[in-house]
Amino acid sequence: AQEEADTSQRVLDFMTGLFEISDPSEARGKEVTAREILDRGVEEIDEGLEGEPLIRARMQAVMGRVYQSLGLYRTAEPLDERALATRREQLGDDHPKTLESLGLLAGLYREQGRFDEAEPLYLEVLGKRRRMLGDDHPSVLRSMLLAELGQAMHNLGLLYYEQGRFDE
Repeated sequence: AQEEADTSQRVLDFMTGLFEISDPSEARGKEVTAREILDRGVEEIDEGLEGEPLIRARMQAVMGRVYQSLGLYRTAEPLDERALATRREQLGDDHPKTLESLGLLAGLYREQGRFDEAEPLYLEVLGKRRRMLGDDHPSVLRSMLLAELGQAMHNLGLLYYEQGRFDE
């Protein structure tokens, strides 16, 4: 719990720092765009969090989602890929955070219409969640992991729907 609290504080401090201008005389009268703030944040993630790979991966995942929500898929993709690679290396292939990153990358591919790339990722997430929890887990409504299993199934169903694969 303390580690999570420390990580959350580090993330909050980092995000707050994005909106601080280091030299007010440089920004005087100049409007700073949200895109400039985001781009600066990505640079700072790579530089400022080099020794903290899991916090860096968390921030990359957050920034990837922000870029994705803005429709900036090409900018989001390398962030999602790096977060996934770090989480696989640090936490292993079956860790919930790794599966979260895998699902985010699959969603990014799906939103771009890259269905052939999204499907195997969704299937991997779904398969691993099923192996971890089983299809008939007793606390279906209470388990956060089962909610994620349901999300994985939903995402795969959405992918099939968008492809017109209604029987699947």
